[in-house]
Amino acid sequence: MYSNYKTARDNAWRYLIRHKVKELPVDVFALSRKDKITLVPYSAEEGKEMAEIIGAAYLMPWTDGFAVQIRGDFLIFWDDSMPLPRQRFTIAHELGHIYNGDIGIAPTLRNKEPSEKDDPKETAANIFAARILAPACVLWALGVQNPETIAELCAISGEAAKWRWERLKVLYEREKIFMEKYGKTCFLMSPLEQKVFKQFKKYIRSR
Repeated sequence: MYSNYKTARDNAWRYLIRHKVKELPVDVFALSRKDKITLVPYSAEEGKEMAEIIGAAYLMPWTDGFAVQIRGDFLIFWDDSMPLPRQRFTIAHELGHIYNGDIGIAPTLRNKEPSEKDDPKETAANIFAARILAPACVLWALGVQNPETIAELCAISGEAAKWRWERLKVLYEREKIFMEKYGKTCFLMSPLEQKVFKQFKKYIRSR
C-alpha cells in the first residue's frame, strides 16, 4: 500500500534530518550507537548467550539479523560474518523496523536481501533502509545511472543496489513526464526531501 511506503519513506527522511547526515556512505553503526541502540554481533559469546536468554537463538542460522525491545531498550543482533555491505543493510533494515514502530518483545523474523515476496512490514523496513543508505535525491543530483555506482557510493550489496536502482528508474521516468507536463522535476517536492537534499549539498558539489 502507498500509505505504508510513504510512512517508511518519510521516516527515513526524518531519520537523516535528525542525525544531520551529510554524506555517503551513511555510518549506520555509529548512528545506532548514538541512538543508544545496542548492537550485538552473532560472533560475540555474550551475544549468543543473550539470544538464548530471550529465546531468539533459533533465528541466528537462518536470518541475517533481528531486533527486539527489552525493558524499553532496543537491541539489534546481526550476522557479522557477512560482507560489510550486507551487514550495513542488515542494520539499516532493523532500524527500519524500530523507527516504523514494528518492534515489541518478540524479535523481528526475517532479514534477507529485498524480495518481491516480502510481507508489508519487511518491505517497509527495506524501504527505510534503502532511503537512509541511498537517498534518491542525492543519487539523482549525482546523475547516477546504474546499480554498480549505487553499490560503490552507498557501500551496499549488489543485490540491494539493484533493488534501489529499479525504484530510481521509476523516479527518472516520472521526472520525464513531469518535465514534459509541468516543466519541473518531480524530485524535491516534499519539504522533508528538500531538507535532506540541503544537508547533502556540499557533498554533492564535491563529487
